[in-house]
Formats: sequence, C-alpha cells, structure tokens
Amino acid sequence: MAWYDKKMNNYFLWYGMIFESIRGWMRWLVLLIGLVLLVGCASSATPLQSLPTATTPAVAATPPVTATVSALPRPAPTLFFADTTTTNLIIQHDQLSQTVVLSNTIDFVAVRDDGTQIAIQPHDADITILNLTTNTRYTINSRCDSMVWAPDGQNLICARYGNIYTIERNGMSDTLITVAESPNAYAEFVWRPKSAQLWFTLVSDTKPKICTISNSTADLLCVGNGQQPRWSPNGQWLAYRLGDSVTVQSADASQQYSVTGIRVDNLWWHDDQHLLVISGSRIMQYTVGDPQFTPITLGAPTWRLIGVGAPFR
Repeated sequence: MAWYDKKMNNYFLWYGMIFESIRGWMRWLVLLIGLVLLVGCASSATPLQSLPTATTPAVAATPPVTATVSALPRPAPTLFFADTTTTNLIIQHDQLSQTVVLSNTIDFVAVRDDGTQIAIQPHDADITILNLTTNTRYTINSRCDSMVWAPDGQNLICARYGNIYTIERNGMSDTLITVAESPNAYAEFVWRPKSAQLWFTLVSDTKPKICTISNSTADLLCVGNGQQPRWSPNGQWLAYRLGDSVTVQSADASQQYSVTGIRVDNLWWHDDQHLLVISGSRIMQYTVGDPQFTPITLGAPTWRLIGVGAPFR
C-alpha cells in the first residue's frame, strides 16, 4: 500500500510538472499570438481618407467687347417754298413750318450755308434779308437777277445787267467785281462745296452754258450747254438741265447720267444721292444712277419749292 501511494505521488508529481510546463508554453504562445496580431493590426491600419479635391468650374471665354458707334442721324435740310397763291414764304424744317409774309411774290432765295439767314428777292422789289436766329428782317436797296452768299457769309454775290456785284450785308454799297461782255449775262449762282469755285449759267444769244470762275484766277471755264447748275452737298455730283433733259455727272466727268420725260422748271439736291426735279408745283425725285423719276410729296399742292438749305443751328 505504501508502494502504491508512493507511485501515485510520483505520477501526480510528473503530471504537475508536465502541466506547469504546458501552461508556461501556452502563456508564451498566447503572448506570441498577441504580439503577432498587434503587429498585423498596426501594419494593416486603414489609411486616412484623402480630402476631396476642390474642382474649379470651367470659366467660359469672354468674347472681346466690340464698341458699336451708332451713326449720328443726319440733320434734315431746310426747305423753302413760295406759296403761288399768296406772297408767303414757307420755311419748313422737319415737321415745323414758319411763314413769312412779304409784300410781293417771290422770285428766288439765297440761303446762307449755316442756315441762319436768307436773302429773298421778291418780284420787282428790293432784297429782304431774313435772320432766322433773331427773327428780324431788313431791306437792301438793290435787286438781283441771281444771288448767292459769299463763302464767308458776310456779303452777297449779285448778278445784274450782265455784271457781278458784291453787296455788303448792311446794304450800304455795291461793288462791281466782274463784267460780262454784252449781250452775255450771269445767272443762277452756286458755289461748289468746299471750294472757291463759283458756278453759274452764262446766258448768250445762242444756248446757255454751264460755266465757272475761280476767285483766285478769275478765269472763265465753260463745260457745256445747260442751265441751273446744282452741286450735291458733298461736291461729288453736278446736275444741270437743258430744256427738259436733266444731266447728272461726277466731278471728274467719268460718270454721266441723262434723264428726261417731264417738264423741268428747277433742280435742287435733297442730299448727296437724291436730286429734286421741280415741275410746276409737282416734285419728282431722281436717285443717282436710276433712269427714272419718282414722284414725292413735299409741302402743299400750292407751294413751289424754291430753295433747299442747311438745317437750323
């Protein structure tokens, strides 16, 4: 029995030693596994999410700004009518009309370039100067067969009895500057725009001629038969008539148009491209290069267009 007890004690002793040994190894194993897991977790850590990248929206290219300059409206010309049933001068600018009552019927008018003054030649009466700025008038003790304002607007150029005179604006003197050989006479004066060339009709025993004279040389130059020379406002076109035929030619004579078909009494440029042809109290419009006349309405049926001038300023 004592042997048996001793054997059992040895058995338990060895079993305890083995168990302790295994438990010790288990501790190290657990510790090792823990370390492995810890290292694995550290190495496989989830990376931080990167912040979203701010995207700059695309900006559309701005087209270059083009400065648009509107053309200034061209002022309308002033129209001058003579009432054929009375002694009234009607001045019409745009939609406004002004009536000047005179003692005699009106033969013709001369309009100053700036539109501020009008020289009126009544029939068998002295010249009347009308100032549109001050609404005043005065009379010059003189008469003209044709007249035009000098380029400086200070004096009148007057044709009378085959002579050309200057008339001072105050009417105190007439000065003879040119003499036409009899039986010729000057008529229907007009200045070519932007020049010192005075154009007119030279009346002779045969057919009237379109002529010019320069203030610098006083040389007379005639370009052909015709009357009523009329320069367009830009000085590029010369219109004149011979009988009932109207001729329009360029300043260098490289282009020429001829139109006929109605009785022609007078010619006036409305602008650089449109010529007004007066036939009694009827007004026809001719466009440069167009072979036809176009009827238009200006003024009243009893008004006779006798002048076209600059707008009021």
